[in-house]
Amino acid sequence: MSRYALSLLAALALCSVGPSAQAPAGQRGAGGGGGRGPALVSPEVGADRTITFRYLAPNAKEVTVTDDTEGKPHPMTKDANGVWSVKVGPARPDIYTYAFNADGIIALDPRNTNIKMGYGNFGPVNVVEVPGDGPQFYDVKPVPHGEVRIRPYDSKTLGLSREMWVYTPPDYDKGKSYPVLYLFHGAGDIESGWALIGRANNILDNLMAEGKAKPMIVVMPLGHAIQSFYAGPAKAAPH
Repeated sequence: MSRYALSLLAALALCSVGPSAQAPAGQRGAGGGGGRGPALVSPEVGADRTITFRYLAPNAKEVTVTDDTEGKPHPMTKDANGVWSVKVGPARPDIYTYAFNADGIIALDPRNTNIKMGYGNFGPVNVVEVPGDGPQFYDVKPVPHGEVRIRPYDSKTLGLSREMWVYTPPDYDKGKSYPVLYLFHGAGDIESGWALIGRANNILDNLMAEGKAKPMIVVMPLGHAIQSFYAGPAKAAPH
């Protein structure tokens, strides 16, 4: 058995250890988490579509969380373990972003690896999804699927290395001709956001399968005059 397979088995064995029955709600045993304090669950989406946010900051004097459900800061309450928490909602099924503010410092949720990249004055934020009663229009469904292709290129106009994300419909490689839609992101986003966060490819697959959209190619370029994050060192186009 390869080292990689053994490592995977070891990781699965560790994950199979259940949380302590004595642990407070939202915590998997104080002192766990690899030296980072209690192994918190954050965010925690309830069956009633409420969202509980938790943030470990025992020395903070004030912590808030701002999320898309209401678009305003929610004050959080600290417990005896230094864990700040607040429950918001219920929220309608959707994909939301959020970030913490601890004594004036904007912080990501270290317990949530789902992150939306940002640019400029729009920093990265965490992502949480509130599920619906069934698959939503942006979820993967049992329909024919297109592909998302990452195409690096050198921009002669900007003098920078760039990347574009390109959606191609099912059967694209059979040589058919398709119309092209250029999809530009907002001021605080980058080219990967349409697929990684907006799930544009899932939406297109579903719409085409339902006959609500014609098969098309969708080009998602970077809208800022900078080098793509994944193409090389950070730099802007010369003035």
